[in-house]
Amino acid sequence: MADEYNMKKKRKRGPYREKEIIKKDGLPIPVLTLNGPGPALDLTSNESTTEQLHENYIFESEVNQSFVIEDEIQNNLFFKKGPEASMLQSTIDHGDLDAITFEQATEIDLKSDDPELDDILKSLYEETIELEDPFELWEDSNEDEHTFTNFDQNDDLNSDLDLRPLYPGASVTVGAFMLLLALFTTNFGVSSEGTQVKISMKDCNIVFTRNTPDGTYEDIYDGKIYKSLNRENGLLSNPDNISFTFNTDGAAVFKSSKVLVWPIFLVINELPYKLRMKRENMILASLWFGSQKPAMGTFLKPFQHSMKNLYNGIECFSPKRGAFLSKGILLCGTADLPARSILCNHIQYNGAYSCWKCEQQGTSAAVGKGQTRVFPFDEANPKGPERTVHNVIENAHQTLNGTNGASSVVKGIKGPSWLSFFPEFDIVNGIAIDYMHGVLLGVQKLLLELWFAQKHSSKPFNFFQKLCQVDERLIRIRPTTEITRLPRTIQNDLKYWKASEYRSFLLYYGAPVLHGILDQERWSHYLLLVNAMHVLLKYGSTDEEVNEAELYLLEFCKNFPRLYNGCYMRLNIHQLLHLADCVRNLGPLYTHSCFSFEDKNGALIRMIRGTQNIDSQIVTGVSFLQKLPELKQNCIEKGSVCETLYNSMECPYILKRMKKIGNIGYILGSIKEITLSASENVALHDFFGYELIQMKFQCFKRLELKDCIVYGKSYTRMVKRDNSVIEYNCRGLINYGQVKFFINLVENEQQYYLAFIEKLRCGNYAPKSNILRVSKTTSLEVIPIENITTSCMLVTYDGAQYSYICKFPNKMESD
Repeated sequence: MADEYNMKKKRKRGPYREKEIIKKDGLPIPVLTLNGPGPALDLTSNESTTEQLHENYIFESEVNQSFVIEDEIQNNLFFKKGPEASMLQSTIDHGDLDAITFEQATEIDLKSDDPELDDILKSLYEETIELEDPFELWEDSNEDEHTFTNFDQNDDLNSDLDLRPLYPGASVTVGAFMLLLALFTTNFGVSSEGTQVKISMKDCNIVFTRNTPDGTYEDIYDGKIYKSLNRENGLLSNPDNISFTFNTDGAAVFKSSKVLVWPIFLVINELPYKLRMKRENMILASLWFGSQKPAMGTFLKPFQHSMKNLYNGIECFSPKRGAFLSKGILLCGTADLPARSILCNHIQYNGAYSCWKCEQQGTSAAVGKGQTRVFPFDEANPKGPERTVHNVIENAHQTLNGTNGASSVVKGIKGPSWLSFFPEFDIVNGIAIDYMHGVLLGVQKLLLELWFAQKHSSKPFNFFQKLCQVDERLIRIRPTTEITRLPRTIQNDLKYWKASEYRSFLLYYGAPVLHGILDQERWSHYLLLVNAMHVLLKYGSTDEEVNEAELYLLEFCKNFPRLYNGCYMRLNIHQLLHLADCVRNLGPLYTHSCFSFEDKNGALIRMIRGTQNIDSQIVTGVSFLQKLPELKQNCIEKGSVCETLYNSMECPYILKRMKKIGNIGYILGSIKEITLSASENVALHDFFGYELIQMKFQCFKRLELKDCIVYGKSYTRMVKRDNSVIEYNCRGLINYGQVKFFINLVENEQQYYLAFIEKLRCGNYAPKSNILRVSKTTSLEVIPIENITTSCMLVTYDGAQYSYICKFPNKMESD
């Protein structure tokens, strides 16, 4: 190896070409020259050329972020390992480039309420450290030899430039124009290399108040884990402290290679749900880039180090409050099954003891020509024996001591996980079951395959011969605008379905469409899953409802082997038994699902414009996106034409608000004058109790109301969607109907905003039912728009005697 390093060779790498490799103090040091014209960079020198190299390989930011990259040359930092040092893959914490050791980087306070557990955890931590070869990072230059630019000294000058007119007499400033240009390049994928934007940190007030009854689950704060930290003297009882939810998953960068990026995203739980899931409010905490999955010992080490510093507290400053101490804690994490297994150092989903919530071993079952791991329903203890933090740490300790004989795996645990060393992190209950991958891409996808795949046509549970009828029903459904994707056929398009389409089928389309297709027993069995998922995704579900949903899932899993086959009782089916506990511990399932994080992975990939310096491209893009709202506030005047243009580029499909209706909502679109028909005049007469003198009324067809958008049936431009169905209160009763249009009138010096409703008759109304059977009527009713409770979806198809009203479990989650 040493002879190979001493050989002269040429190799292209980014903007540099490796000219030769020499030795200095026993270390192989490359001498690089620029591929184009320019001075040579000699890494053996400690002069300012070192800083030039850092400009090409180091991204420095105000936020302490860590990145793992695979490269032979890495910021002139090397591992010192034994007498013969070599350049290896390393982890760099850009907030701390001083010489550090592995032990220093991972030093934490290990403590719990159980002294016996403390001893095991400390012993496990020491043995985990010993697993790593001791090494030391050092930099081949002194800190004093680096020069750092203080951008803050030119704040006033840069501010004046931002406010300068674009040209003499222009109403647009330079800052506003540059921001609009930057937003355009971001949204439309235009490369903007060479653009540098100066940004500054601002205060962020994350404290907000909530009034939620006990035993109600609206958000992550209502789960047991958050409440345990929010009790008296708990870390989260102080409003200055915050908690995080993390996610990690791999995303392919190029179609022609196996290169992946693995980001670790953090969201601040104390922000309202829709605000915390915005791109600019997510934190890119760490990034792995390479052709293989991350080595979690390397990947999580700097992340754990940063979380330890946050847990101990950092000093913050606010102009209003002055200096104060703020602490942060990792509350929970979510990932798909493959990512979860490497995060927790746990067996893969197809192995024994692969359930992370319990210690059921499972058995092997034959499927086709192979074998699979199944979890038969245990009526005596369907969810147990329970896996606990104590058991995980003890099992990890046993793997290191070899107490399990030749096997290095103890009850699915392959060794210690770095997550065990995060302060106060519950590695069992804090790792959520992601319903997007488990229920939608797992259970619902499996059921559709069993019902309609031709390869199962000989089985009693298969209905392939009715597939055309199902597709005909599906494509005639007109969903609301809350559902971004229109229904697609199963026969031709199922292999292209996204997770959001499986969600729409499970929660809304499936039960109505499959009525009369499946036999009664299997259809009723499927309704158990549908009703349970509605409750577990519901905003404001109660303890009683969660307990009832758990019983539905127990019954579903119990009867699944009998109605289908025991070989399909795989981990995704088994995990349904633990979903209710996830809600009890972490709140509704949507608060910790991967839907929002998957979207951010796609945004990361779109930031990559070339094959060089992938990590720098991503970090620069993320930093820029997170600063767009602040730049908008500083550079664009409210109410200006520039703000209108900015909003139209940021949200091109946003509806134009017209007149505001008190605190209720907004009129959307134009207002026109109409004359009512005879039946409409009768309905208006019934509402007021007398006949109005007024003959013409101000009419509008679209309304933004609370958390929903309602379109009248008279809005004929909407053909493939139906936003007219609502739930409303009338005389103290809950009713359903389709809005025809809205009117605005003044009667007896009082302003009225009224909706004309075509009533839907619900003969078997049940408050707990999420899908109701209704029939259309010709009855017309007038109600004040403030009586509208929420919007719903109507599922109907040709030849059906009834239609179906589908309620939304929450209005927080979006496709």
